[in-house]
Amino acid sequence: MANKAIDLFNKIKNPDEIIINLLFNVCAQLGTKEALDLVKTVSKEIPKFFHSNFCLSTSLFDALIKCGDCSNAEILFSKMTKSVTHYGNLVCGFNKENNPLKILNLFKQMKLDSFEADLIIYPCIIKASSEIGDDSIFNCYDLNEMDIQAIKLYREMPSELINEVTHICVLNACSHSGLVDEAFIIQG
Repeated sequence: MANKAIDLFNKIKNPDEIIINLLFNVCAQLGTKEALDLVKTVSKEIPKFFHSNFCLSTSLFDALIKCGDCSNAEILFSKMTKSVTHYGNLVCGFNKENNPLKILNLFKQMKLDSFEADLIIYPCIIKASSEIGDDSIFNCYDLNEMDIQAIKLYREMPSELINEVTHICVLNACSHSGLVDEAFIIQG
């Protein structure tokens, strides 16, 4: 159904704000690279005054996030009139990208802008804090020459919590303590 809507859009010579808004919503539903390419193309071609339309800019923002382009969504976000919903969408996008530092920075900005987090934002904040906390523990163990404790903690961690930074920290601990064989086992 979404692809039919895109086909119909491509047949319209001069789409108005409502049609473009609908297109961005369809692209957000698809969430594909092709949909993202279309969103970017259309957003560059629309008249500049369309960008002042709150509904249209919100749909564009949502489409960018759901199609996996939080970088451009963040740029658009900086120019928008913000709401808790906008913050929540961007937090969810950063969460999907597994970018805890951006989530926490956005949460800080949200507080500075006097917005209160909602039930969608708080779990993302907790997850981001947890991920950064795990990696910080590894780094602290390593800095305090407690490399064996870092490796022990790594072995006890659920695999879904292990990320690239965690991996680097534990390998660093292995190198500082001369545990080359352990590093090879961890590296896999």
